[in-house]
Amino acid sequence: MAVLSSFPAKGFLETGATFAADINLVVQLLMGLALLAGALLARHKRYRAHGICQTTVLLLNSLMIGLVMWPAFQQQVKPAMSKFLHKWYYEVATIHAVLGTAAELLGF
Repeated sequence: MAVLSSFPAKGFLETGATFAADINLVVQLLMGLALLAGALLARHKRYRAHGICQTTVLLLNSLMIGLVMWPAFQQQVKPAMSKFLHKWYYEVATIHAVLGTAAELLGF
């Protein structure tokens, strides 16, 4: 998270999450809207625009994974996985990482 380390530590959504996590959440929500827009483009047979939209979201998601999600997983979850995988926090984070990785790879 070296790139995002210059931002404030406290997030702006007042959830207790970090600034980077808050930015990531907002970007993920915007990407969800963009994916819906891309689906509408495909329904209207605008396939080139659909492809550009979907590809842009996939690449932006890869960037967010690399800048925010992967470093957080490495720092918070991975060190404790062998000892505490039976605890729900680590189980949910690990399942999310596995499914997210599969979805991203299928996107590529």
